[in-house]
Amino acid sequence: MYSLESFEKKIVSVRGIQRLKEWLILGGTEGLLAVNLNTNENKWLENFYVYGFVNNEFTNEYFASTTEGLVALNLDENGNPKSKLTYPNNDNGMIGVLFLDSKSFLFGGIYEGLYKYHDLKAEKLAIKPFNNLGIANVKSIAYHEPYYWISTHKGLFMLNKELEIEYYFSKENGLSDEFVYGTVKDKDNFVWCSTNNGLNKIDATTKQVWNFNTQHGLPAKEFNTNAFFTRFNGNVLFGSVDGFVEFSSVQHAELNSKQSISIHSLVANNSSLLIQHDRLGNEIIHLNADQRFFKASVQTIHYINPQSALISYFLEGVDTDWQRGKGLQNISYFNLKPNTYKLYLSNDQRLGIPNESSSSSLRVILIQVDGYFWEYWWGKVLLYSLGVVLLVCFVVWSYRQKLAKKQIELEEQLRLENERNRIAKDLHDDLGTGLTQIMMLNEISMHQLRKQNFTTDLLMQTSEISRNLVSNMNDLIWVLKPEKESLEEVVATLREKLTRIFENSTLQFNFTANIEESKQVVNSVLRRNMLLLLKELSNNSLKHAAAKTVLVHISSRDNRINIDYSDDGKGFNLEEVAEKGNGLRSIQNRVEQFQGILVMNSKPDKGVQVHIEIPQKQ
Repeated sequence: MYSLESFEKKIVSVRGIQRLKEWLILGGTEGLLAVNLNTNENKWLENFYVYGFVNNEFTNEYFASTTEGLVALNLDENGNPKSKLTYPNNDNGMIGVLFLDSKSFLFGGIYEGLYKYHDLKAEKLAIKPFNNLGIANVKSIAYHEPYYWISTHKGLFMLNKELEIEYYFSKENGLSDEFVYGTVKDKDNFVWCSTNNGLNKIDATTKQVWNFNTQHGLPAKEFNTNAFFTRFNGNVLFGSVDGFVEFSSVQHAELNSKQSISIHSLVANNSSLLIQHDRLGNEIIHLNADQRFFKASVQTIHYINPQSALISYFLEGVDTDWQRGKGLQNISYFNLKPNTYKLYLSNDQRLGIPNESSSSSLRVILIQVDGYFWEYWWGKVLLYSLGVVLLVCFVVWSYRQKLAKKQIELEEQLRLENERNRIAKDLHDDLGTGLTQIMMLNEISMHQLRKQNFTTDLLMQTSEISRNLVSNMNDLIWVLKPEKESLEEVVATLREKLTRIFENSTLQFNFTANIEESKQVVNSVLRRNMLLLLKELSNNSLKHAAAKTVLVHISSRDNRINIDYSDDGKGFNLEEVAEKGNGLRSIQNRVEQFQGILVMNSKPDKGVQVHIEIPQKQ
């Protein structure tokens, strides 16, 4: 066993060891020391500060990386070790050297970042920073297909083959510490790195990081520079401040299963939710139609190393990729459509599109979202059908309205046709009879003139008949006017016409009226019948009743027209007249035509009293 005290000059700190046949080369803070394994002879080769030893695998040469550059190590013709500063670099020193070919290599400056040495010239690489963070304080450089791994005081950088930063590992995304010494790769293609706070296993594809420290059996948390190695069997070795450790990734692959996933809160529209279970044991969250905003707080509970608790989540049908985080994560989703979703929670970031068999650490929760009835296919069909029914009903209603309107128009045309026929009949009866009488009276007058037996009686009759014809013509013209008149106007006209009937008689006539203010109008049919009713009654009083007084009173109330007629004539037996008289029957027919009411009282020598009610809307 060799003691540092037996050498001519003490090496305080050994930074690396390299063997050249029977010689052992020690590199430390004081320089390079060669020790013969057979004779214990030792001698100093260089006094540069040594960071470690490098093997150029392209030429099988050995070098020591120092503050002055790369020092080549070999044996002279006598088998004694010798050294030569082959690749000088006085500005930054060389640390973490990695050969790219036989004459070019990458190295890290002590403080200044990453360099490339080629054709005896060092060139600083202008690498674009990652999230405003550049490479500095390099500890080691390694190439693990297909990435370059740069270990620094500020974390671990992963570079692609174009020497562009692909990813940066720090405490924020899983590293146990950001002071990284170096990296190795195991047989399962995981990259391991040593730090000042344990070891880390990294999946370069998913970027997931597993942390290991003394609780997992490591001899210490703090490890050393250049103290890492991969054996042929795939085991990894790391040197710490308290011994070294050798293990395989298989032995520690199940450590992650000690992590569990906890859901701290479930909220929808400010209302707390509960996780239920169906008959198959599946976890279910039920959201009502008005609970479209869903929020949950989830966390991975790590009982061994809590600060490494990572969490990933994926909502099937909404997310296109895993959402990753660390510690307590608040996840939320808005405007979820009616459906059944699967929420995947995992602490295994190697997952691709999730499935229930992809990881033992996967937690699956079914989220059932209800919708309003119109959001389902059957609701849409129902609304569409209802719309069609309403449209059909509207079309049918419109068609019936048109038919009703047309029916009214036809009835009005029929009424007008009947009115024309009635008028034609009246004209034929009144004018034809009157003209015939005038013609006959003229013939008689001419005959008397021939016999010189002429009297004025016939001329007076002719004059009377002519006046009656003119009066009837005026009445006919009045009732045929197309314009509608107010009830007040109709009553005034009736007063005038009845006064003319009684003006040449000795009979006393009295006409009164009491009409409510109303906007109702009277059409031509109603005013004609009112006139004919009163003329019928007046002619009876004037020609047959021998009456001395006639009273007429017209009033309106509650949308009804009231006509009261009376005289003090000789009266009649109402039953006999009802059986034989055409006048009374004509009066009844006219009143019934307008759904009116007729009340008539009369006795011999007691005159006659008539009350008629007609609905004004007619």
